Amino acid sequence: MEKGSFLRERLKETSNAQSTHDVIDRAILDHETATSAFDYYVQILAPVLPFVIFPDQTPALHSKG
Repeated sequence: MEKGSFLRERLKETSNAQSTHDVIDRAILDHETATSAFDYYVQILAPVLPFVIFPDQTPALHSKG
């Protein structure tokens, strides 16, 4: 199986069935794994590579704080 293909397939399966983007609600990740990934980003990645992902079609005006 190609690396990442399981997650891509799981995302496809659940994206059409549910309108939520929450990976825990969609049973893609359990709470422990999601928390671990978030903590890793906050503690390790964000200090050296801060970024924010905006949904498609987000106008620049909406991104101003």
